[in-house]
Amino acid sequence: SKMVTKRGLDGDREGADKRSRIADDVDEDHFARLKQANAGNVRLDHIETPAFIVDMGVVEANCLQMQSRASAMGLSLRPHVKTHKTIEIAKLQVSEQTVKMIEVSTVKEALFYNSNGFNDILLATLPSREKLQKIQALDQPGHVSFLVDSGQIVDLVEACHE
Repeated sequence: SKMVTKRGLDGDREGADKRSRIADDVDEDHFARLKQANAGNVRLDHIETPAFIVDMGVVEANCLQMQSRASAMGLSLRPHVKTHKTIEIAKLQVSEQTVKMIEVSTVKEALFYNSNGFNDILLATLPSREKLQKIQALDQPGHVSFLVDSGQIVDLVEACHE
């Protein structure tokens, strides 16, 4: 099976390919070992931790099964992407849907996924005024929504639109 290393919010490495972006604090030797593991050339017990490594065959099968079950019930999925924080897996989770709906935990995640083609994002936490302004400046089409639990939040949102 193919494996994929973490890509996304944790930062990019110079020369990293599209599927192998990893955290900024990982040295180049560790990055090289992860790329070798991706190619099947290194045993998993020789990879320095922490390292995000998954069996993509299992991930793909699970995503297809979830989509199939939701579709059979006339539903769309809105997966929370906090655990994996990867574009590749998030795309697999919503690959059968026209509207790429996901749930995130931070405004930084919302902006990241929006810039990578996700067009219906639910923010699971309440943003501050500054973060609401960042959401208003989205680069890509789509929207970010969030749940409101008080009149104060409604007032904050209204103030940001003035």
